[in-house]
Amino acid sequence: MLLLAIGVMAAGPTIAVTKAATDWLLPVGVTSPAFASLDFYPLIPWYGLFLLGSLLGRLAYPQKATLLPAVKCCSWLIVLGRHSLLIYLVHQPLLLVVLLLLRRLALL
Repeated sequence: MLLLAIGVMAAGPTIAVTKAATDWLLPVGVTSPAFASLDFYPLIPWYGLFLLGSLLGRLAYPQKATLLPAVKCCSWLIVLGRHSLLIYLVHQPLLLVVLLLLRRLALL
């Protein structure tokens, strides 16, 4: 896994300057000359960093047990963290409904 991680990260600079006629290879980092973005993070070289982190995690935690004590004071925060995707997916339509209502009432 270490060699794969190093290889993927080493390929990053080469992939970043490679241009293609279309954006079919955009997920791996090959862009077209017309491509522009402020928040684009391609798989190469970042997948290599993910692999390296996975390897270091296996080495640091061979028993797969946390080194930190359990905290009971913030159980509400733990519940929010465990259900964050559901919260995100539910709040998006709610925000749209509120914005549409405000617009209809001419408050927005």
